[in-house]
Amino acid sequence: MKNVLYVFLIAALLSCKKTEVNKISPPVIESVLPKYIKNSDELFVILKLGSISLSSDIRVKIDGVEIPGQFGGNGFTIKFKVPTNFFSDQKICADIQVIVNGQESQKIEKAILSEFYPRFDVSTPEVIRKGEELTIYGYNFSSEVNKNNIQFLNAAGTFDNGIITYSDQEVIKVKVPTTAVSGSFVVSVITKDLKNRVVVLDSPKSIRVLNN
Repeated sequence: MKNVLYVFLIAALLSCKKTEVNKISPPVIESVLPKYIKNSDELFVILKLGSISLSSDIRVKIDGVEIPGQFGGNGFTIKFKVPTNFFSDQKICADIQVIVNGQESQKIEKAILSEFYPRFDVSTPEVIRKGEELTIYGYNFSSEVNKNNIQFLNAAGTFDNGIITYSDQEVIKVKVPTTAVSGSFVVSVITKDLKNRVVVLDSPKSIRVLNN
């Protein structure tokens, strides 16, 4: 009788351990590459936890739209293509979520930015006087002057608005306020996106502001 009981207990323990081993953890997204993409481009999702293989059931959700994913060549990479005409000036970025063998990952908001998303390139000059005009170059700014905003650091550590004299999709010209000090400045753009997003872009390089 004791032998039968021991066999039963051992079988139960082995069954529990097997269940733990076979338990599938949800995938965890570590990164999405590249950051900026175009319609029909191929993207790669790198997972932090979990593993995938050729036999895995892989799906990707872009803003809730489910598309098939593929094994990316190692145990932690998924690749997929952005659908044709998915992005436009009214849809400039997207959230990403992956599903592997029925297990859903967390949703990464604004994981991918489209070619329509505002971007900062360079500004000139790097040394400028208060009241002079700074020219900012980039992509997908607003052609409507009042939908762009440039703020400059002041002595109090807060920011003051510059006066924009011109803007198109690639250029903004702004007069540096008399309160500005050397340091960073911030570009804000109200987009045509259906969510009416305000995209805030930090200057990649500080400017030096001289006193008059």
